[in-house]
Amino acid sequence: MAKLKLVFSGGSDEEPPAFVENHSSTVGILQSLDQACRNEYPAWCLSNALEGIANRKRGKSGAPLRLEQDDRDQILRALTRTKALMPEFIPEYPPDRLALGIDAAMTQVVLWAETPDKRALRHPHTAADADDLARVLRNDMHNRDLLDRVRDRRGERSGEALGEMLSPHVEWGGI
Repeated sequence: MAKLKLVFSGGSDEEPPAFVENHSSTVGILQSLDQACRNEYPAWCLSNALEGIANRKRGKSGAPLRLEQDDRDQILRALTRTKALMPEFIPEYPPDRLALGIDAAMTQVVLWAETPDKRALRHPHTAADADDLARVLRNDMHNRDLLDRVRDRRGERSGEALGEMLSPHVEWGGI
């Protein structure tokens, strides 16, 4: 079978152009948010999506990336859906804190899509506040996921210990 070489239009085969890199970031964010909204590892997925949004500023080449309007709108719709559904999946997490973090992520997405001139018209603290508030939610979701993993392993160990305790009884026909 012949090897196919992928060469990007407007870029080299080594470095994809910014729009390809940006769109692949968008796809990853949308996939993580969709999975969170299906209640499949919601804390882990939300943390990953927030990390993808936070790392939006520079591409692999170091050049600034700007989000296309269609991608911006898709991410904003997905964040709105996430904001509505996540309280059901993590009911012990304060809903107002969740909303604040998701609103901050939405601000990050809006800023990501703006031109530098338009961003310059905003208060200088807007981006920093959005970054920090979204990071609080991201950290909380990351920590929640880590604690869930510890609980899962603890449950596995408990099951193994119970199996060890019962194994003599199973062997002797007592159970």
